[in-house]
Amino acid sequence: MSAWRWCQLFAVVACCCWIAGCGPARAKTGTPVSGVVIEGGQPVVYEGEGSGDDDFGYIVEFIPLDESGQPVPGQVFSENVEEAGQFQLYGQNRADFPAGKYKVAVYCYAPAPGGGGDDDDEGSDEKVDLLGGKYDRQNTPFTFDVEPGDNVEITLEAGAAASGGTSE
Repeated sequence: MSAWRWCQLFAVVACCCWIAGCGPARAKTGTPVSGVVIEGGQPVVYEGEGSGDDDFGYIVEFIPLDESGQPVPGQVFSENVEEAGQFQLYGQNRADFPAGKYKVAVYCYAPAPGGGGDDDDEGSDEKVDLLGGKYDRQNTPFTFDVEPGDNVEITLEAGAAASGGTSE
C-alpha cells in the first residue's frame, strides 16, 4: 500500500472516531454560583505577605444547610477570592452548583507572625485569619438561598481585615 493510501485510510479512521465521539474528551462544565466580596464599598484584594500563594488571601466557604437550618456534615464548597473580589463555585466534578440554602463563611488568611523563615520549614504553613474569626463558620451572619447561575454579593464591615486586606 502506498503512502498516499495510508494517509487516506488514517484520515477516514480519524473522521469516524471523531464522529463517533472517540475524540479528545471535552471538559463538562456546569453552572457555577458567582459572586464578589466587598469591604468598605470596594471589592476586596489581598496584598499582604504571601499574596499570590493559594494558601493566603480571601477564601469563601459555602456550607449547605438542611431543612432545619443545620450544616450538612462533611459538605463544604470552598474557593479562593480572585482579583476584584470575585469568586466562582461549582458543584463536585465541576457540575452545576447545587441549589439550596447555604451559610457562607469568609476568611482572609495571612502567614502567622514567626511562622517559619527561609531556614525553618516547620511552621511555614501556619496562618492567621485577619478577619479575626468574625465571619468563620460559627460566627458568620451570611446565609443565602442560591440557584446555579446566581450572583452573590458578600459585604463585610469596613475595616474588617486588621491588616493585609485592602480594597481596590
